[in-house]
Amino acid sequence: MRRLYAGAFFGWGSVPGEVSPAPFFLTWINNRPRNRPDNGRVIEFYPQIRSVHIGAVIASGSLFLLRGLLVQTGSRWGMAASVRYLSYTIDTVLLAAALM
Repeated sequence: MRRLYAGAFFGWGSVPGEVSPAPFFLTWINNRPRNRPDNGRVIEFYPQIRSVHIGAVIASGSLFLLRGLLVQTGSRWGMAASVRYLSYTIDTVLLAAALM
């Protein structure tokens, strides 16, 4: 009886020294259904998604720098709830654009 070890998932075979033809996750990715309605449609919006992502990076970095400077100068505005929630919103948009 052959025993599997952790390397079998990554395609290193079921026993040390034996290599399987393709790792499990690569065979699944290559054999997934391609007739989904969204297949190939997201690429049409790539320039817009990229622009939103770049804008969110700039906004997030700018707000981070501004808040840091305000906190260092002793201003209470840097820790205001509205500014913190704006930071959360920008970071959520940044993450969503990165995952698309």
